[in-house]
Amino acid sequence: MPAKTPSDKPDSITTGPDGNLWFTTGPGNSIDKLTTAGTLTEYPLPNLQSGPDGITVGPDGNLWITEFDGDMIAKVTTGGVFTEYPIPTPNTAPSSITTGPDSNLWFTTTNHVVTPSNPLVGRIGKVSTNGVITEYVLPNPQSVAGDITAGPDGNLWFTEDLIVGSAFVGVIGKVTTSGVFTEYPVPPNSLPQQITVGPDGNLWFTDSGSNDIAEVSTGGSFIQNPLPTSNSFPNGITVGPDNNIWFTEVGSPPRVGELVLSPSVHLKVAKFFTDSSLNPLPRDSNGNPKVDVVLANGVVTSTNPGQVLAWINVTNTSGSSLQALKLNDTLPVDWMVSPAWIPPKGSVGAIHVFYANGTSLASETEITQPSTITVSTGNPETVQLAISNFTATTIGHPLMPGQSILLSVKLTYGLIHTSQSASSFPRNYTDTAAGVAWTQASFTGVESSGTGSAFFIADAKVVG
Repeated sequence: MPAKTPSDKPDSITTGPDGNLWFTTGPGNSIDKLTTAGTLTEYPLPNLQSGPDGITVGPDGNLWITEFDGDMIAKVTTGGVFTEYPIPTPNTAPSSITTGPDSNLWFTTTNHVVTPSNPLVGRIGKVSTNGVITEYVLPNPQSVAGDITAGPDGNLWFTEDLIVGSAFVGVIGKVTTSGVFTEYPVPPNSLPQQITVGPDGNLWFTDSGSNDIAEVSTGGSFIQNPLPTSNSFPNGITVGPDNNIWFTEVGSPPRVGELVLSPSVHLKVAKFFTDSSLNPLPRDSNGNPKVDVVLANGVVTSTNPGQVLAWINVTNTSGSSLQALKLNDTLPVDWMVSPAWIPPKGSVGAIHVFYANGTSLASETEITQPSTITVSTGNPETVQLAISNFTATTIGHPLMPGQSILLSVKLTYGLIHTSQSASSFPRNYTDTAAGVAWTQASFTGVESSGTGSAFFIADAKVVG
């Protein structure tokens, strides 16, 4: 669809809170709204030559834009009413803008007028929804920040060009919501352009210098994916509805490309058993963990140990962070959750979830949320754990590569006070667990799975 004003050159675009498409037009000096039926409405900015550039939807339900030439951040209602907020530092040329995890708007600045009295100083800024602006100078002032996005780790991530002599050196930067920076130099010859969060929990960016689509983990590790055609000049980037990486190329001819992601997230699920004092179960002559079942006159009176703790250790063995997890633990036949699990509050001491950051089972950090746990009836019983967002738990962050959580379930023998034949022992009791993890909250993003099982032997000890 052609622009309404011939001089318009559409730039950044976003879906508005009203369901329409909103985009900036630099030369046209307007914000334009396009309905899905094709009706176009222009809203001129209050001041001439403002140079609207980046656009995003704010947490307040308004559109927020950067004015590259006007050195302002503007708020635009869906009715086209503007409120402009001047940036305290002049000639900063704000460019990209995004909503941060702290509900502020974060933006990059590029310093479009460089003079001896106004030297190049790279900055990242934030503006509250009531217009209070804070600026943070980059660790190396001789740099230019480009695109910015909210990362999966609760920080803001941005592309950056560092000026070294007469050359540019690419950098990917991270800034906390309190303004603390970390910079990761990209591989040689790279020039990062735009950046987005991938479904795998990594940051993905276009690299026009090395002609590739690159990814960086939240720990600063890079992987480059070269494009098949030279001089493609990749620029824009986003995640498609198919959970793959889509990007634009501004080379000749211009193209749109797709990078298909293969699930690379791995989940290790391991099972083991202890007694209620967290000691490993004793071993039989074959080296298998065992429980003694005490029989008196053909009736089960007790077990030794009296209770068994069934444990699941789930470890993120990938290079990506995990935000959501579902576990399904099928308990050994005849062994029951004790005390019985009564929703929604559960039962004291029966089931626990831990973040495995301690030096022993007794020192792990508990993150149990009873509402995330369900127990099925029947024999065998099944315990289900569903954590929709690790960041919302006591952990406060995703499950990072190499990190683990533990699920413990206290079991009591369900055949106590029943008649059993000593000749029917030993019996093999197996516990099987299956886990599925996702790289994004609410069980979305790239998915992986893992299973684990373990068993113990129950042998009869006849007394009386």
